[in-house]
Amino acid sequence: MSHNSIGEHQFHMLNNPTGRNGPPEFLRHQRETFQRPGTNGTGVRNLGIKAPPFQMVSGLDMTSLNSGVIQHALYVGETGTGPRNIVWRGITYEGFGDGYIVLDVEVLDLSPVRNTVGGQLGSGAKVWLSCLWTLQPVKLTETKNLGEVIT
Repeated sequence: MSHNSIGEHQFHMLNNPTGRNGPPEFLRHQRETFQRPGTNGTGVRNLGIKAPPFQMVSGLDMTSLNSGVIQHALYVGETGTGPRNIVWRGITYEGFGDGYIVLDVEVLDLSPVRNTVGGQLGSGAKVWLSCLWTLQPVKLTETKNLGEVIT
C-alpha cells in the first residue's frame, strides 16, 4: 500500500495546496450562526453532516513526458465516477466511512527533472507530474454507483 493515493492512483506526494501539508477534508457537523433584528443574542442552526469540495496536490515521477500526459488522462477518467478512497501519509479515510468523488484534475507541472537518483516510486524517473485534484467528500453509506448521492 502506498502512503499516498486516491483510488488506485499512488503518489509520492499528496498535500493541501495551501502549503500547510494538511490532511484531506472529511465529513463533519456543519453549523451557521444567525441574528435577527430587534432580538438580543445569536442563534446556531445545525445544517447537517457535510463538507465542501476541496483541493489536494499530487506529485509523481514519470519516465517520460508522454507517460505523464497519459497518466493525467487516466486521472481525468476518474472524474464523476463513484467514490474513491484516499490514503494520506498511510492513513486510509475509508475507515472513517468517507469516500471522495473526483470533480476535476488539472496539471500543475509536467516537466523534466534535471538531476535524479532513481525514482520515488520506481526507477528511471525523468519527469515530474504534479496535479491539482478537486474532490467532494461523501458518506460511503449514502452513495450509489457512478457517484450519485442519495438525497
